[in-house]
Amino acid sequence: MSYQKNVISLISGSAAAQAIPILISPFLTRLYSPKEFGLLALFLGISAVFSVFAAGRYDLAIIEPAQDIEARGLLFAGLWISVVFCLCLWILLALTAPYVVQLMGGGDGVLLLKLVPLSVLNMSCLSLFTYWLNRSRNFKAMNISRITNSVLIACLSVGFAFTEFKQEGLLFGSILGQVLTVLFVWIAFVKSEKNKNRTNALIVMRDYVRYPKFLIPSTFAGTVASESPVMLFTRFFDTTVSGLFSFVNRVMISPMSIIGNSIGEVYRVRASEHFQQYGECRTIFLTHVRLLALAGFVPWLILFFWGPKLFTFVFGPQWNEAGEMATLLSFVFWFQLVSSPLSYTITFNRSQHLDLYLQIFRVIGSVGSIFLGYAYGDYMLAIQLYSVTYCIYYFSHTVIQYRASLGVN
Repeated sequence: MSYQKNVISLISGSAAAQAIPILISPFLTRLYSPKEFGLLALFLGISAVFSVFAAGRYDLAIIEPAQDIEARGLLFAGLWISVVFCLCLWILLALTAPYVVQLMGGGDGVLLLKLVPLSVLNMSCLSLFTYWLNRSRNFKAMNISRITNSVLIACLSVGFAFTEFKQEGLLFGSILGQVLTVLFVWIAFVKSEKNKNRTNALIVMRDYVRYPKFLIPSTFAGTVASESPVMLFTRFFDTTVSGLFSFVNRVMISPMSIIGNSIGEVYRVRASEHFQQYGECRTIFLTHVRLLALAGFVPWLILFFWGPKLFTFVFGPQWNEAGEMATLLSFVFWFQLVSSPLSYTITFNRSQHLDLYLQIFRVIGSVGSIFLGYAYGDYMLAIQLYSVTYCIYYFSHTVIQYRASLGVN
């Protein structure tokens, strides 16, 4: 299948998968309050932080090996690491959940915190499976898994709204939907690889040790920076504020990443092959930067000038403040659309250490923004400072990616 057909295939599948939660959002915002969206965001944020460690970042290494036998070893090494890590995490949280909940401000969240390991295992498995399918160029399977996941989560989230578990409905819908998706993808597309030859797990873990060595710290820093606003807004303001903030990210990042993620997944394979052959991929990189920048212009224009009106009309009056947040964050979404899909480029010249430094800046800037907003009692000020921090981060990250595309060490 040609590059253009691969992009079209992934865009179509991603568009369908992303359209489902977007289309269902106007219904969910009338079934659930911002506080309940905040509860979901807090849970997923905690899960995302722990998921950084789950597979040892070996999921990112699956595309690199020249031979499938080695890549298959990475796949199953990642799965075993994930299972062991999540089991240990479950024991740890079962013992410490009451104290952690109290530290975060109290509330009835002990049971939900104990469910974090299951969510982490879901995230880890889906990431491993996606990278394997991407390496195998099985884009049809990638599309099916994403659409299945979106449909299940949407249907279950709506269904739980009419049960006695309404307060945790969004959360239960997300967890159960992911569990069913993981089982489906494993049985339909991955399980058959189990009986094929693969490199010993310990050998591939040693050969690709630079992934956990450099990418776990940098990814952890980046994840903490991404998820800290929700956690800190919950701790210093309330769950409603974190719910408004997380909802903006939920409905705006999804549509803007439809093209970005799809192009990025094909870009990883194409740029990797070109870099292995020629030692650089500058032209391919710049072509994708221009393409992504143009794709993000119209969404930025709409958000910047009509954010509050758009959110009030589509989601209801109680979401007007979310529209104001969207206006402040519009530049961030645009910069993110250009940078994130091409982030794999930094692995070509092994410049993960530069990414680590940048992630540390993002953590300090993100957390510092929330603290300043809290000090002045103004969460909108926190979001303004957060927006400036992230624009600087994504611009700098693009510069590092460009340097990597040149093959400069």
